Amino acid sequence: MEIQTYKLGENYVIKLNGELDASTAASVEKTLDDLVKLAPEQIQVDCKELKYISSRGLGVFISRLQEISDKHINFSLYNMSEPVKYIFKVLGLDELIEIRSDKSYTSE
Repeated sequence: MEIQTYKLGENYVIKLNGELDASTAASVEKTLDDLVKLAPEQIQVDCKELKYISSRGLGVFISRLQEISDKHINFSLYNMSEPVKYIFKVLGLDELIEIRSDKSYTSE
């Protein structure tokens, strides 16, 4: 798993490349936790190169939703492949996490 983080103004983008599973979840958790601590206006996760997500990978996002909400951070995932998006939809996670087709900012 390759993780890249970009700051755009007061917003952050996390770009994931590879598979998000039990062996890579800790790295993504640390990246997300570090950004949530900063309490930016917005965090977006670019999933274009995310090839696979396991239940452990889903937990990375689900377990942080309350803290993200408490800090009033706009959080979304975008550029998801259809197979990854399907997993979110089947589990109803698209009702809890905003999934966008592309990168867009609420502040623009």
